[in-house]
Amino acid sequence: MTTPTISSEHNTLPFHGLLRLLLALLVPLANATAAGNGDSGAAIRPIANEMEVGVAFLPGSLRPFTQIGHTAFLLNAQIFASPLRFDADNRPAPYLAERWSVADDERSVTLHLVADARFHDGAPVTSDDVAFSLLALRDRHPWRDVYAPIAGVETPDPLTAVIRLKHPHPALAEMLSPRFCPILPRKHYGESGDRAKGDGERLPVGSGPFRVVNMDLPLRIELARFDGFFRPGLPRLDRIGFRSLDAAQDPILQLTHGRVHLHSLLYEGQPGFQELRRNPTITLRNRESSLINPSVSLALNLKRKPLDDPRVRQAMAMAIDRERAVKVISAGRDAPRPLPIARQSPLFTDIPNPYPFDTERANALLDEAGYPRDEKGTRFSVTLDAIPADESVLAAADYYAYELQRLLGIEVIPHRSLSVSEWLGRLIKGDYQLNYWVLFDWNDPLFSIHRVFRSAPEGGSRYPFTNNMGYSNPQMDEWLDQAGAAIDPRQRRALYANIQRQLLQDLPVIGLTGFDLFSAHHRDLLGFDGNAWGVLAPYDEIHWRGDGE
Repeated sequence: MTTPTISSEHNTLPFHGLLRLLLALLVPLANATAAGNGDSGAAIRPIANEMEVGVAFLPGSLRPFTQIGHTAFLLNAQIFASPLRFDADNRPAPYLAERWSVADDERSVTLHLVADARFHDGAPVTSDDVAFSLLALRDRHPWRDVYAPIAGVETPDPLTAVIRLKHPHPALAEMLSPRFCPILPRKHYGESGDRAKGDGERLPVGSGPFRVVNMDLPLRIELARFDGFFRPGLPRLDRIGFRSLDAAQDPILQLTHGRVHLHSLLYEGQPGFQELRRNPTITLRNRESSLINPSVSLALNLKRKPLDDPRVRQAMAMAIDRERAVKVISAGRDAPRPLPIARQSPLFTDIPNPYPFDTERANALLDEAGYPRDEKGTRFSVTLDAIPADESVLAAADYYAYELQRLLGIEVIPHRSLSVSEWLGRLIKGDYQLNYWVLFDWNDPLFSIHRVFRSAPEGGSRYPFTNNMGYSNPQMDEWLDQAGAAIDPRQRRALYANIQRQLLQDLPVIGLTGFDLFSAHHRDLLGFDGNAWGVLAPYDEIHWRGDGE
């Protein structure tokens, strides 16, 4: 095995490619050519009333009932309207529903739709479309716990939808938000909720502020202002282009040269970031990071030997010195994160780690498990997958491979997939042993812990970043069910404390680090502050600075 050369804990590994891992879920790696070059350090704003957005990957399709991931949710918010949205203080606000009411027993919510909402084909948005969309999400979306409480949707009149719940929903407003609740026209998407009819399959039809006018996925998608949008005077931009930037198209250079005016997620440690911070024509934001709460984990395939032995997983966990890792990988910018819930969450409980860094104990466990060192000092070999976004992701993953080899005698053999599609296929099929991945919290454990740690279905999960480890624990499922129906914050916190404690014992994943993300845009782009979710919210209020602003 070839291991990276690391001579000091003060050395740092480049980490900027980690963002590719956050954004790619069901998409192939884009191969767009470089967008251009230039010499000026001042970002250029366009002459037309347009905006170009750079993303690491675009999805291969826009099927909103099954497409998941950061970029898919970002596009959903532009093309499809939802019942609710959020204000600057992250409180639910009217959108397709001009008002709503929750029953006293919290088992139903009544949505009163705006009267003049139209789909992009001119048809009115009705309660029947809301019912169709919610039930299709419940039956088809891979994040089942988010929508599972929906028992049915009644439509007493075209502008009233009553959502009946099996039990109270602790994240009801979030479920009805632009990221997770695109409302689609039944006539275009059919009863299956999968593929649209006619042009609807090629160009999605929604009722959001922008309509799709051109798709060249996974390279580019173009949206135009929807003149029939139900919010008066909006959207303010005429056109938005979303461009896939592969590893050859550095997003910081693209921003600096004015080839893109907004990039959704950047990492502070990537080359050029500090220059971008000093660029007076660029505005940096990181408020969304506290809502997304990204974290890096090492997923373990529990159906593959020797990782099916809990002693092996425990030993590997005790070989991870997170304090040293953040120094080596990120020069101290990141933070150790062994737990699946972020420290800043109101549902976080500081659970003592039963397997802290302890190489002597770790080696004794491996001996006990029947894996002695051979004459070369090696106990056994495992493979390690990481997304082939760029070399910095692989270098960060290789750091942990180096530590397992150095401290425990575990030979970790990197598996280099040739494309994101290949890597995702291996993840979904369980054709791996260790996998270096990144998860988003999405501001509530219902959108993260539940999809990752609920017992895997027979045959395994068909979607990435769900339970791809083959983990199964009936007690965990019971706690997840209880947490998904609990409204009282103290009860939820106690349940998630149990869940975190059990995960630290079972170790289907080994939590590594958490980090901050930034978005960057031209300083003359305004209108992001009306929604706490910033770049992940509808872009209807975004506009270029005018005279006097």
